[in-house]
Amino acid sequence: MKKRIMIIILLSLITLNTSCNYRKEGDIKKVVLQKDISKDLIKEDEIKIVMEEIDLELEEGEYFEPSFYYDGDIYGYIHNGSGIIDSVQPTDQFPISGQLKEHLYRLQQDNTLKETTKKVFKFNIHGPKTIGYESYKDEPKLLAIDYLKQDEPLEMKDLDNTLSTLEKDTNTPMFDKNDNTFIKETVIDEDTTYLTIMAHVPYEGYDLYFYDIQKKQLYRGKGNLSCGGEAKYIQALKSFIWIDDDLKSYKVVFKDNEYDFIEYIDLNKYTDNLKEIDSKASVGFFPINDEEVLIWISEPFRLGGYFDYHPSYQTKAISTFNFKTNQFEELFAAKEGQSVDFNYVGTVESIGRDLFIIDEFQESDGNIVPKKRTFKIIADGQLNTIYEENIEDEGITLNPYLYTLLSEDGKEIFLKKDISTMEDGIETSKDTIYKKYTFQ
Repeated sequence: MKKRIMIIILLSLITLNTSCNYRKEGDIKKVVLQKDISKDLIKEDEIKIVMEEIDLELEEGEYFEPSFYYDGDIYGYIHNGSGIIDSVQPTDQFPISGQLKEHLYRLQQDNTLKETTKKVFKFNIHGPKTIGYESYKDEPKLLAIDYLKQDEPLEMKDLDNTLSTLEKDTNTPMFDKNDNTFIKETVIDEDTTYLTIMAHVPYEGYDLYFYDIQKKQLYRGKGNLSCGGEAKYIQALKSFIWIDDDLKSYKVVFKDNEYDFIEYIDLNKYTDNLKEIDSKASVGFFPINDEEVLIWISEPFRLGGYFDYHPSYQTKAISTFNFKTNQFEELFAAKEGQSVDFNYVGTVESIGRDLFIIDEFQESDGNIVPKKRTFKIIADGQLNTIYEENIEDEGITLNPYLYTLLSEDGKEIFLKKDISTMEDGIETSKDTIYKKYTFQ
C-alpha cells in the first residue's frame, strides 16, 4: 500500500536568590521553596511543589495526548505517534484511520487510564469543545462536540456547505481538510460567538477566515488577504487583534462578508530584542487577561532537509503589552549561546500569578539535549524563578516542545514531552514523558 507520512506537532512556548532542598521519595521529587519571593506578591511563607513522573503503562507504540481537565481527571486520546505509516486503514488497535483509538480516555487521579464513551474523530483535541474535520477520510465531515455534555459529535452542515461553496467559487483546492484545518471558538458575549478558521492552502501556507455562528456569516480577507498566524480577541479593545512578525499589531474590521486588517500600533519601537534576531524569526502572542497579551519571539535553531519544512524554534525574547495602558515590558532575552523553549501555563491559584515554564537545552549533532527546567512568574517587571529542576535524564530528542495542562483549581500541572528521533528522514516517536506538578 502507498505509504503515508503522519506528523503530529503540538504547539505550545533569571534566577531567584533563594535556596532549595531536594529529596527523592520513590518516583516523587519534592522541592520546597524556603524563602518567599515577596510577601506582597505571594501570601504563603513557603511554596511546596511536588513533581511526580508517571508511567501510564501503555502498549508499545501507543501515546496518550492530554486534552483537558474535568473534575480533577485528565481527558485525552491515544494515538500511534509520528513517523511513517503504511496505510490509514482501521486496525483493531487503532480503529480510527489506523492511528487513533475510538474513544477518549480518562487519566484518573490514581494515574490509571480508563476508556470513556466519548467518541474521537480527529487529532489535535485541545479543550472540551472541539470542532474540525474527521481525520483521514476521503470525504471528511465537519463535526463539533462539547465533551462535557456529549458523547457523539454533531455535523456542522451550514459551515461545511459554506466552506465547500467558497472552494468551488475559487476553483482551487482551498482546504486540506483532515488535520490541516484548525478551527477555534471565541465567545464574545451571550449573543456573539466567532469561529476562527486557519485553512491550509497546499504549497502556499494558510488562509484565515472568521465565521459568525449566530449570523451564519463567513468573512473572507479583503482582496484575498491572508496571514500567517492566529488572531486573538482582546476584550479591552472589543476587537480581534493580529500581530505580524515585525511586531505591528492590527485590528480586525468586519464589513459585509469581508474583513480587513487596520494597523493599530507598532510595537517594534518598544523593544531592542528584535534587532538581534534574523529574518526567519516568528512572533507568537496570547491574551493572559482582558487587556494584556504575552508576546514571544522565536527563531529556528536548526534548518536543512526535513527541518526546512518542519522547523524547530528556540525562544529569543518574551514580553507583555497592555492594550489599555499601552505599557510594554520586556521580561526575558536569551543570552548569546543560550537555547530555551518557552511554555505559558496559565494562572496558578495558590500563588495568584501567571506561570511560565522555560526549558534550557543545547544542540548536539542535530539533537536536543535537555538541561534545566524552571518555573517562573512575573514579579516587579521581570521573570522570577520559583522552581528549578534538572531534566538531563529526560533524554535526547529532536524537539524541545512541551505541552501542559492546568487543572481547574489551578493547583496541578500536567506536562507531556515527546521523545523522538529521525528514521528514514522523518521525525519518529520513541517515547513520551508524563509528569504532574502539584502546588501544596
